[in-house]
Amino acid sequence: VGTMRGVAKYSGTSWTVYTNANTSGGLLSDTINDIVFDSYGNVFFATYNGLSVIKDGVWYNYSTKNSNLPNDNILAVAVSLQNDNKKVYLVVHDFGIAELEHAVLSTLPNEAATISVYPNPASERVTVVSDLLKPGPMEIAIQDLLGNIVYQNTVNTEQGRVDLELPPLNSGIYICQMTNAHRILTTSIVIK
Repeated sequence: VGTMRGVAKYSGTSWTVYTNANTSGGLLSDTINDIVFDSYGNVFFATYNGLSVIKDGVWYNYSTKNSNLPNDNILAVAVSLQNDNKKVYLVVHDFGIAELEHAVLSTLPNEAATISVYPNPASERVTVVSDLLKPGPMEIAIQDLLGNIVYQNTVNTEQGRVDLELPPLNSGIYICQMTNAHRILTTSIVIK
């Protein structure tokens, strides 16, 4: 889960928080605006100070200092890894959409997945989009940051997307886990 104080990861029994300090600068900032996982375990972090990527335990960072980024405040990330067209698209504060090509992408496999949630923050409903979502029933579980399940339901998904009607939830960050017979997808949802 991305927060204003780093990334929090829940192991099933405890939380670990990763920050700029305890990753030795691997995370460019403790303010995490978006996190995108691909299907090969690479993680892309949109931060206040640029894009951080962890691949096989190695951090790669991109900012205005070492790339073509027009601004360091990255609001969202989308990864396109189809055939030889390997790119990262970023929503950049006060700029719009920026495209970034980098060395990490050239070594990634040709097929990867992203999960996007909008609107995020949300209040009553969200749409989750991922190329890993296939039509059919999917178990949805939403947990608070303490691991308590606050909502559980089975929904039918469309190809590439699922629309969720949210129960009344307190403002905060929640973990949404979507499970079908083939996959488990996890993303965060911010409730305003």
